[in-house]
Amino acid sequence: MKKLKQICRKNWYIIASALLLFVCSEVLVGVMVYDQQYFTPNPFDSYVSIAVLRVFLLFAGFLISYFCTGILKKKYSPLILSVLMLLAVIFRDNDLNLLFNYYSICFVAVILFLAFFYVNYCTDSIRHTLIYIAVTTALWGMLFFEIEFFVIASMNIFLFIANQKSISQKSVKAVNWIFAGVSSAFLILKSVMHMISHMEYRHQGNRYLEIGYTESETISLLEKMMITSKEFGTSEFFGEFADERYVYNLAKIFGYYGYYAGIAMVILVVAFVTSIIIGCCKKQDKMKSVCGASAIMLVVRTVAALFINFGIISTIDSHLPFIALCTCGCINIGLIIGFVFAADKERLTKVAETSHHLCLSRKHD
Repeated sequence: MKKLKQICRKNWYIIASALLLFVCSEVLVGVMVYDQQYFTPNPFDSYVSIAVLRVFLLFAGFLISYFCTGILKKKYSPLILSVLMLLAVIFRDNDLNLLFNYYSICFVAVILFLAFFYVNYCTDSIRHTLIYIAVTTALWGMLFFEIEFFVIASMNIFLFIANQKSISQKSVKAVNWIFAGVSSAFLILKSVMHMISHMEYRHQGNRYLEIGYTESETISLLEKMMITSKEFGTSEFFGEFADERYVYNLAKIFGYYGYYAGIAMVILVVAFVTSIIIGCCKKQDKMKSVCGASAIMLVVRTVAALFINFGIISTIDSHLPFIALCTCGCINIGLIIGFVFAADKERLTKVAETSHHLCLSRKHD
């Protein structure tokens, strides 16, 4: 417990930014939800219950990640990775996914395992590098049309750039260069594809509506609401937009409270993500790269969600941290924060062990 207090004091800015974003989002979104009577017949009680659940999931994710990081070092970690991938496939289109999105939680765990596997095994082993590429390629195939594809591709590029100096074997470096190049090409290609699809939604809305797509109508209504957003107060188009998915909760804040409140929430989101990035940059050794990979996951999802809320893209789903009322989002953020804090726990443990060995050596002398 003493060690945890030390780590919390060191990472106070992460805790402060997370609490500020969480409390503000719960209050603003809660008032908006209560006013719109999303939950009946007891909207207030229902929302409070969800808020309590989200707090519980946030702490649960933190504790799991903080205390179970050591599992990543075990020899059987690839087996756990395989089980998590299998669970992600099973939960992907399962009815159980509707409440907690177990698929998303498994994906976060898979990313953390992959990053740790790469840093510890793939920089000096061609065999492990090929295993990593095979697993990553399988994930690409499964998630090609979802936001997770961008997370995986960005993580691959980041891990290679951050660790290329530690790769000594030419064959390993060559394979990593090739795979990083492929990841970059696919990342650019997918980004262009999504932008083209978004433009088709906007300019050929009638054709898409005929075959069952309604996203163009949502985009049009979103643009009207954002244009008519006031400094303070509700847009005239908010009532029509209020029933859209929770992924648009930030846009709803602009439409319901005015753009001053909306801009304030954007600042809080950016501050929280920045605090995670800063926390990861301060880590040491291999854990710095692994924490960076988890930060990449948060950054990619957040940037995509901001683009969605401002109508820049529309063909993928991505939830903003806390604001989107996504229950699985809280446990995922908890997992990421817990992992960042666990990196400091490992450093403090190593320092304590080193000090203990020095004391024993002195006594022996």
